[in-house]
Amino acid sequence: TLDRPDACVQRLAPSTILFRSHPSVVTFPFALACLVGGAVLGVWLLPRGIWFPIGGVAISGTALLYLLYQRAVCQYFITPRRVEIVTGFIAKSSNEARISDIRAINVERRGLSGMLGVGTVEFSTTGDEAEVVFCDVWAARKVKALVRAIQDAS
Repeated sequence: TLDRPDACVQRLAPSTILFRSHPSVVTFPFALACLVGGAVLGVWLLPRGIWFPIGGVAISGTALLYLLYQRAVCQYFITPRRVEIVTGFIAKSSNEARISDIRAINVERRGLSGMLGVGTVEFSTTGDEAEVVFCDVWAARKVKALVRAIQDAS
């Protein structure tokens, strides 16, 4: 649905999920470097002994678990009626805003990840503070376009 934000959303059920995402792994460069570096060094140092590949697998495995944990503790949703962020690993908390109440949508993209399309999308209903913030999400500008298309269709 991000590729077609102008699609008619009035006929959809209010609970239909139009967009679901997590923070991008691109924003965790150290974990990505450990993931790749551990595997490469483990294979490259294999002739020196068995402990180097075991260490490489341990480093890569730890980095992978960290990345999976970071993705699991934060989820972003957009439905025809609301934007929502759900956080937490075991005990889940959520924060949402009705799309009809959103007055401002700010997109911020920085650095190399910003050039790749990863950014932060802030949804504000009143005042200067954002009520719902999608941090480090892929296609940040398309997320904004989707919410604006839903608002225009209403």
